Amino acid sequence: MARLDYVSSAGLLVMLKTAKTSRAVKKKRVLAGLQPTVQEVFDISGFTALFVIVDTIEEAEASLNEDLP
Repeated sequence: MARLDYVSSAGLLVMLKTAKTSRAVKKKRVLAGLQPTVQEVFDISGFTALFVIVDTIEEAEASLNEDLP
């Protein structure tokens, strides 16, 4: 997501549906490389509680190998 510098309400809806689907099948949701503006939108909207957010792809891969919280 490093090149994404804007997220619309429609984009947030897609993310919310993804989070709900992933949670239902007990899959971890990891996002990597959020731009500061997108990170701020996630913080304000509470979406940071729905996803594991890391800086790099490598961190995302490592996170996927860890147990679900």
